[in-house]
Amino acid sequence: QIRDSVTRAEEHTAGEIVPMIVHASSPKGHLAGLLCFFLIATFDLVFFILLSRFEFANVIGIQIAIVLVSFALGFSLAKLDSIQRLLTPKSDRHHSAIVRAELEFHRSQIRATHSHTGVLLFVSLMERQAVVLADEKIGKKLNSHSWDAVLKTLTDGLGKKDFADGFSKAIEQTGMILKDHFPAHEHSNNDLPNDLQIRD
Repeated sequence: QIRDSVTRAEEHTAGEIVPMIVHASSPKGHLAGLLCFFLIATFDLVFFILLSRFEFANVIGIQIAIVLVSFALGFSLAKLDSIQRLLTPKSDRHHSAIVRAELEFHRSQIRATHSHTGVLLFVSLMERQAVVLADEKIGKKLNSHSWDAVLKTLTDGLGKKDFADGFSKAIEQTGMILKDHFPAHEHSNNDLPNDLQIRD
């Protein structure tokens, strides 16, 4: 469905649209340690409250159990997207999505198109963020606000978890924007794949 949407949109424009979805953009190696520390502190607080009321014969054994359980829970919870989102500020999620989009823009050779009219429609799932990046020739004619409606369509698709519909509508909108400024001509090339690009 997404590939067909790109093909239809590019029939009317010299622009080239690349839809891409990634699992996550934010660094998350620190989250397991943060969760472990939080869980140990929480369990210890509960334990010492109970310690004042009851007699525990094996305090050291219980403390070791708390550490082991905290590590097991911390590393398991850190793998969940919902937990990663909760522990990553929105501003950081937004920034990480932009940085990842810029990286993928270069990795995918979008800047290397013949006419410099490539557009990346980028969605990062964990962060629930969408980014639109356009090559320099498009950037000279269209400012960042030109893509506001496209971004809203992508984020609406994220919210509904209907990625195919969200991307298809966003691609159609992008094609409409591009054809007014960069109409198709006989020398238009298709330098980039029309398929949805999926990254980890």
